[in-house]
Amino acid sequence: MPKFLQYLLGSRKKKNNLANKGNLPTLEDLKREYIDYILEITLYNVTEAAKILDISRTTLYNKLNKYYIPIPRQNRLEKKSALLSEYPLEKPEAGEGGPYVN
Repeated sequence: MPKFLQYLLGSRKKKNNLANKGNLPTLEDLKREYIDYILEITLYNVTEAAKILDISRTTLYNKLNKYYIPIPRQNRLEKKSALLSEYPLEKPEAGEGGPYVN
């Protein structure tokens, strides 16, 4: 469970305690943490995260800039290399068949 939900749900037990804390997270903090959480569970797949958040990718990128949420470069490279490994790098020999049309 995300930290912001643990914090809020744990504090709901004592309403008076919630009002006296004085260090509650702001709505902006909660939004930032939620977006970061969604990105983590989607392995920083911006398209999937945008679908879960029900916003466009452009809006998500704008929010990433607004909240200073970086997309780890390593994850993007790993994902790209994984996708590239699914496709053959060389044309098959004549007579082998395959997805290529002569």
